[in-house]
Amino acid sequence: MKIQVKLSLYNAISKVVIILVIGAIIPVLIQKVAYNHLDKRLEARLEKTMRMVAVGGLDEITLDQDCSFDSYNIFKEEFVSITPLAILPPDFGKYHIENAERKIDEETVKHRVLTQAFVYDNQLYSIAIGEGLSAYDQLNITIRKFTIWIMVAVVVISIFFDLLFARLLLRPFNKIVNEKLRDVQHPSTFDPHPVKTTTTEFSHLDKSINEMMVKIRETFETERQFIMNVSHEILTPISILKNRIENMISDPGIPDSVVERMVDSQKTLSRLTKVVRNLLYISRIENAQYLKNESADLQMIVQEIFEELEELTQGKGITVINEWKDEFVLLHAIYPLSIHSFSI
Repeated sequence: MKIQVKLSLYNAISKVVIILVIGAIIPVLIQKVAYNHLDKRLEARLEKTMRMVAVGGLDEITLDQDCSFDSYNIFKEEFVSITPLAILPPDFGKYHIENAERKIDEETVKHRVLTQAFVYDNQLYSIAIGEGLSAYDQLNITIRKFTIWIMVAVVVISIFFDLLFARLLLRPFNKIVNEKLRDVQHPSTFDPHPVKTTTTEFSHLDKSINEMMVKIRETFETERQFIMNVSHEILTPISILKNRIENMISDPGIPDSVVERMVDSQKTLSRLTKVVRNLLYISRIENAQYLKNESADLQMIVQEIFEELEELTQGKGITVINEWKDEFVLLHAIYPLSIHSFSI
């Protein structure tokens, strides 16, 4: 898998995790903020109601025969309830807030209710002020959905820009891989020019590859020069020996038995010459000095090898059979291989 894809997957997975975490936290925060705002409204209404009682008394409020009072707005979302208490609560003077369901006209409505005990005219009462939660719950759901959609949109856009940024960031790296590793067929064709990049790691990688390839190219050149020198040093005495043997064969005073041995020696020197030349060819092949633009007939090459083997197998009871079922021609072969390297 490409590093660009890995970076994109990592960014996508990390953002999905962030969405899940934020998606789990946001509802709690929204509910806390909504309840905090609602609690302040209830506290303000409690303060206002108690101020009315302090100024005008409960006579300002119509009480039933059991000295209780309930008032709801037309939407049943807000109410004020006052009821007498028989026992003094342990948290007298303090209010507490909780969610409660109240049944109003055969309909159950969920409220946020603030309750507090108070004394008026030597009588203990409990006041409850509530506000409906349906509107707040609906608002909470709307905000939650809107927030999630916003986060999803931000993540999709950020993934697109992350992918674009990763592509721009890795462009020097891809250039190093393609131009200096993948497309280089031989060290002699290597181009050591530096790749422009502002990333320290890529610059160090490019420099290291350049230094390594330059050393390899120098090693190949040293090897090639060594093989050429050695081959030249070997071919020179071989040529001298062949000339001497030819001169000796042309001498009429040499017996025929000696001439035959000299002819065999001359053939041996010819094979040795081919071996040395093949070393030169191999060196040139390894240094990319031959193009693969020739075709080689393997049947013809093997036939040449068999002809030379006949000299070695004569008189030794060895029979070599050459059988070919189909013709086989190697296209785009290196020319020296098609003639010489199989004739050793």
